[in-house]
Amino acid sequence: MKRSYFSSTIENFISTRESDILGTLTSSENIFSITPKTTYAWQGEISVMQSSLVDIDGHIDFEYVIPRMGKRVDVLLVIENIIFIIEFKVGSDTYDANSITQLVDYTLDLKNFHEGSHNQIICPILIATEAQETNFTIITEED
Repeated sequence: MKRSYFSSTIENFISTRESDILGTLTSSENIFSITPKTTYAWQGEISVMQSSLVDIDGHIDFEYVIPRMGKRVDVLLVIENIIFIIEFKVGSDTYDANSITQLVDYTLDLKNFHEGSHNQIICPILIATEAQETNFTIITEED
């Protein structure tokens, strides 16, 4: 079983057409049905990530499956020694408690159930694509 539905260097991801990325995502061995809402969300995620990652070296995975948990992270980035877990709420204008809890759960699951993540810096990011720009505070914790 593949660990993610789409996996690439960031450089290759930036230069790949959205339609090709969508084709890879939709042809993966999905265990869930792909709805127009899913495709719309992926289009939004691809657009945001391609415009945000220009000139950044690293690796990107879409729909990364957390080992032993079966949960899927929308986007997982590895840049230098930092793992970024990105959860998108495409079309949402709020950062609601359920979405934050989901992201924290994904972060802890990856840290606890993915051996390669045990001693790495993991940075969870929640993106509500229609939310107003907001300031935030970075909090670091041991776990």
